[in-house]
Amino acid sequence: MPRERSPSRKAMDELKRMADDVCLLILHTDLPEIDIQIQINEVRRRCEQLFPDRLSLFEMVYASRFRRLMEQWHENDDALGHPSDEAELV
Repeated sequence: MPRERSPSRKAMDELKRMADDVCLLILHTDLPEIDIQIQINEVRRRCEQLFPDRLSLFEMVYASRFRRLMEQWHENDDALGHPSDEAELV
């Protein structure tokens, strides 16, 4: 019989799923940067709801990951009229 996950573990899993979804958007869609930024902000808000005292951890772990992926996979946004330096990411 599987063990019940603790509420904090469920919250961590939820946050991880949300972050994974954002990573997939960055890697596998051609969504404009602003739409991806909206999703990143949703993850940040949810993190703040679930772990209000741990928002700095979000910034260190998830925000840096999103930023790195955007730099690697959306570097052509300049040519598409979406200058990456105009939109502050995360």
